[in-house]
Amino acid sequence: MGSRLFSKPARKPAFDRKAGWIFALIWGAYAVNYLCRKNFSVCIADMVQDQVITELAAGRMMTAFFAVYGAGQLINGFLGDRLNPKWMIAGGLAGSGLINLLLPLSSSSVVLTILWCLNGLFCSMLWGPVIRCMGDYLIESHRLKYAAWLSATIPVGQNLCYLLSAATLKAASWRLVYPICGLTNVAYALIWLCVLRASRGYLTEVSQANHAAPTPSAAEAASASSSAPQKAPIMPLRSLLLSSGIFLGILAMLMNGMLKDGVTDWTPTLLGDTFGLSSSLVSLVMTLLPILSLIGVWLANVLLKWLKNEFASSAVLFGISLLSMTLLIFFVSGNAILTTSLIALSAGAMLGVNNLLLTFIPLHYAPHGRASLATGLLNSFGYAATALSGLLVGILQSASSWKQILLFWTIIALSGLILSVISAHPWEKESRKLYSSRS
Repeated sequence: MGSRLFSKPARKPAFDRKAGWIFALIWGAYAVNYLCRKNFSVCIADMVQDQVITELAAGRMMTAFFAVYGAGQLINGFLGDRLNPKWMIAGGLAGSGLINLLLPLSSSSVVLTILWCLNGLFCSMLWGPVIRCMGDYLIESHRLKYAAWLSATIPVGQNLCYLLSAATLKAASWRLVYPICGLTNVAYALIWLCVLRASRGYLTEVSQANHAAPTPSAAEAASASSSAPQKAPIMPLRSLLLSSGIFLGILAMLMNGMLKDGVTDWTPTLLGDTFGLSSSLVSLVMTLLPILSLIGVWLANVLLKWLKNEFASSAVLFGISLLSMTLLIFFVSGNAILTTSLIALSAGAMLGVNNLLLTFIPLHYAPHGRASLATGLLNSFGYAATALSGLLVGILQSASSWKQILLFWTIIALSGLILSVISAHPWEKESRKLYSSRS
């Protein structure tokens, strides 16, 4: 009882194969956009060497990107439920691509900052519409089958960027990296539109299947009307903001945001400055980070099953990051492989914390109608912290050494650990209250 009935065409093998291709198209759109999101961090060292920007200007550009990207997540997430996601994704890809085509034409740090800020806005047009496409372009059974693979866009997209940037830097210069990434995004936007236009028949079948109402028997209808639980009322906004999961989660997200993207985006510059590695070699080394970071997601799930508390699990992962950063302070100049491994350890732990705070905690608010707003609030504060981190590290990098920057990251990891430990008990009571108040 209660299972969705699908139309007969939805069960044909040809329909299943088409669903696989459509998911691959959605998956590719988000992965390809990483070319125009992560290429800047790979090119920073060469841009500074060519005196196009300074380290401080690089930090300002990162801050502009993440600030606009974080705000755009909320705005475009809202618009993604009201506008056609096909055009939003195409516009995001094409707009980001065009910005990357324009970037090498300027040597003004002010113009570059404005352009990179606009790039953040276009990049933010993808995630919300991608999730909506998963719902609109796939039937329920296919969504359940493919949803777990969506997170693989992050390491694949990042590695694609690092490898393409490495090859371009080796053969030419940073000024060619941006046009290649930009043209790839524009080309994929055209492919996206063409494939969806050719798939109108399939999309019509999906729409019919997704909107087909089940036909319960008379006995099932009577049982449902007499015994079905009533839906819990929507939690008031004030109650949501004051709940420990959100209030304490925001504090933890501030620490997580500074360490997750804040560290990885400056890693290419750290490796180049400390070990004198070429930009192309640094790009190759950076391909290890996204792959190893997936271990953090696995470890977060293991810890959550064991400790049954998102903040307690986060405390363990912040502890791993703290250990990694502490060791880096003493061994940062010793060995490039060791340095990269310790950074990867911290990055993986922070990706695990990110998954706990942005996925598992908001799910507790789903029965109260606030899961989407909960994750949006947490995510926006996380990106605000990432933006602040980019600016602070840019200032520190131009005025001090990498050991001072590592000390700053160590203090952030320690703060995250303390906050998570303090938050574990209040969240335990809050989560039980949320569960018991469901009706």
